[in-house]
Amino acid sequence: MLSKLVDIRKLLHTKGELFLRIKVRASRPKNTLREIREVSVDGYDEIMWFVDVAEKAEHGRANRVLEEYVSELFELDSSLVKVILGKRDPLK
Repeated sequence: MLSKLVDIRKLLHTKGELFLRIKVRASRPKNTLREIREVSVDGYDEIMWFVDVAEKAEHGRANRVLEEYVSELFELDSSLVKVILGKRDPLK
């Protein structure tokens, strides 16, 4: 999984932006990147990230923790990472 993360970091720095498909589980013991794998969504193959966050999914708190966690994974300022879709859904 680490090699996938390194490849995605390189892609981000090359393109300057990146859209990730993330499936989030809230209220977990700690923030964790569980898995990165290819899945079929609506007939299309996509790379899906499976992430646990240690915050409840209430009032956008889990989304904020997700943004901070993803920014740490990519070594970015947290203000550069935003949840765009799925603000009230586990699929981002």
